[in-house]
Amino acid sequence: MKDDVTETLRATAQILDRFLAQYEPLRETPWTVPPGSPLAGDDAKTDPYQVSHSAQHAIQAAIVATRSRSSTSTSTCPAS
Repeated sequence: MKDDVTETLRATAQILDRFLAQYEPLRETPWTVPPGSPLAGDDAKTDPYQVSHSAQHAIQAAIVATRSRSSTSTSTCPAS
């Protein structure tokens, strides 16, 4: 049983490593809000909470979801 758990954890770590490598560029993309834009105005009104952060997260989640659906790779989940 211990070997099964170890193998499952190893396989999960490999999946996570591939995922992080694939989406790392999204995390490093600079996100700037143009001064004077409606989003900049929203950020100013909601300070210290930035509406632009929510927008950025939603856009990145949509990109990740779209790429995941269009991926041709098969799942390597040990449970399947």
